[in-house]
Amino acid sequence: MNRAWTPFWLWLIVIMVAAAGLAHGASADHLSVSGELWQDLNADGLRQADEPGIGQWPVALRPASGDDLEVRTDAEGRYTFGGLEAGGYRVEVEFYGQASPWLMTSPSLQHLPPFARSLSLTDVSLTGQDFGLHAPSGLPQFIGMAWIDAIPEDFPEVHAFIRAVDCTGPVGIMPPDLDTATYGLTVLSDALKPGCGDPGDTISFTIDGRTANETAAWQPVPEGEAPLQDGRGMLTLTAGPPFAYLYATAQKINAAGELEPLYGRTVVALIDGKVCGVGLHRVWGAVLLPLPSSTQAPGCGEAGAVVSFAVDGFAVPDTLLWRPGEHEGFTFTLDASPEAATAGPAFAYYTFEIAARPAGYVGQPEQFIEAFIDGVPCGSAGGLGPASLVVAVAPEELLPGCGHDGATVSFKLNGADIAGPVAWEPGFHEGPDSSVGASSASPAVSGGNSITPPDTGDGGLKR
Repeated sequence: MNRAWTPFWLWLIVIMVAAAGLAHGASADHLSVSGELWQDLNADGLRQADEPGIGQWPVALRPASGDDLEVRTDAEGRYTFGGLEAGGYRVEVEFYGQASPWLMTSPSLQHLPPFARSLSLTDVSLTGQDFGLHAPSGLPQFIGMAWIDAIPEDFPEVHAFIRAVDCTGPVGIMPPDLDTATYGLTVLSDALKPGCGDPGDTISFTIDGRTANETAAWQPVPEGEAPLQDGRGMLTLTAGPPFAYLYATAQKINAAGELEPLYGRTVVALIDGKVCGVGLHRVWGAVLLPLPSSTQAPGCGEAGAVVSFAVDGFAVPDTLLWRPGEHEGFTFTLDASPEAATAGPAFAYYTFEIAARPAGYVGQPEQFIEAFIDGVPCGSAGGLGPASLVVAVAPEELLPGCGHDGATVSFKLNGADIAGPVAWEPGFHEGPDSSVGASSASPAVSGGNSITPPDTGDGGLKR
């Protein structure tokens, strides 16, 4: 009898041990983390039956060591990460570094990203790693340029306060348009965060921790209207002494007597001959020109002071009277001939003759020459071939790292090296000998140095 039962118990023990071993092996590298993203319509942090999942949204899993993983939620807002080992992890709703139009209400109330949950996997998979997100409506939204001491900040940290409570809400734009705005935010209501906005409350702002000069009133956005409708919410923020600024464009009269836009030019503002502002290239075809006050730059802006301008070192007839704030933009018409009047620090000028594009070319017709000193862009000129282009190379007084005694200049045509180096020296010069690939299909303009646009492949040629 013992001989009959002993093998049974032995086999039972072997099976149990093997099963335990298999279970342990499965848990070691077959764990998972799952959850849901859902839209918290009433922002109460509790999911109701009518509150939907958020589908096709990226979710990242960041292990304590190793590479991040990413999945997208399904149509119901569900996500799963499988094949995981035991260890520490962080689950994060992914915004790819852009501004978020959402706030998180579950598992906790959080007004700004990152929205994340930290967890530890041992021998059991985890479910229920959910996120409730709320897209607030009716909140006032502000967008605009942010300046500190007459310098525009590209990626400022802007916060909104009401009675010393930080009421900064999620951004309604993803991301702010850096050509016309460098910050964007909404301002929370008292219902979303106690102590925050009620109608008529005063909003103060900070820029990178410094108090802005401007304030605004908290007013809800009427139902059915866009937060920025009719210019509402457009607000330039400044920290530091008052200053002036404007946007400027440049043009010239070409050989056909037509006005032709000029791109990438150096625009300078002068008060009694002193350089008081240099244009910052922010928008293709336009520059942002700050005009600091005498507090920021001695000898510069005072109320009523006459501001004159130069483009690439050439005087233009336009003037304005200095006052703080934004001025109406200017379009400067440039005379870039050697006989034209100059103003401000001296430039070096190099003339190139640009050939037409090869026959059959259907790509971008404009030719663009850039000048560099030790890799620093110091001037440019563009036009339609055939054309004569004058490249003005700025002095280091205006653009740090640019023209100075002993500096040499190299040139690129549409991104390709064409000429140089040549010595930087104020005044007019013929461009260095830099003919590139001239052919019967692309005749050069006679006289000066002929440059044929380089062939960049099939992209611009008919097949």
